[in-house]
Amino acid sequence: LLQDEDFLKSWGRTLYYTFLSSAVLIILSFIFALLLDSRRLKARNLFQAVYFVPVVLVTPAIAVVWKLMFQTTGVLNAVVSLFFKTSIPWLDSDRIALYSIILVQVWVSVGYYMVMFIAGLQNIPEELHESAMIDGASWLRRLFSITIPLLRPTIILVLVTCIIFVFGQFPIPYVISQGGPNFSTELLTLFIYKNAFRFLKVGYSSAVTVFYFMTMLVFSIIQIRIFQER
Repeated sequence: LLQDEDFLKSWGRTLYYTFLSSAVLIILSFIFALLLDSRRLKARNLFQAVYFVPVVLVTPAIAVVWKLMFQTTGVLNAVVSLFFKTSIPWLDSDRIALYSIILVQVWVSVGYYMVMFIAGLQNIPEELHESAMIDGASWLRRLFSITIPLLRPTIILVLVTCIIFVFGQFPIPYVISQGGPNFSTELLTLFIYKNAFRFLKVGYSSAVTVFYFMTMLVFSIIQIRIFQER
């Protein structure tokens, strides 16, 4: 297994995909949660529902729609050509295809983690912010001294679940690109699927699955140890 160049590339690609997607997801979902948690925002429940809609939709159906949007004559290139007089090879370029999959991943999942952050924000006593405001603390000071420290349990939960979910993503890359072009979007789940059901290497794909499980176990332990309170 460790001498298989295709496996090592797929594993490294999956790690890159996981960390980049998770970083963007966590940052965006936290920003959206801060914006939508404001009591002054009108129709905030409506905005929360709109952002959460992709979570409850069927993932393969979403992937089919995005695949059509990524086509040369799709909606995205129509918008790009309208402003920049050019088109982007979303799924035809080795350098862009993986980022196209990441874009879909973020769009699908950001609402879910946003709701988790909102739940954590609503558990923070408002009196703490009011006391800090009376003492002259700025918004950034309250964010880094009150909000983020008290959100530690939520951050741990979001981080662990997000990495596990993204690392095991299968429907989106399978439906949109099937690992192409030139294996640039072949994640570890696709590698397992291809060896098990196309090449009928069931034993080998099982070994890759065990390696996949061990990787996730190590990641989860490291994350929990880093954020665990003493």
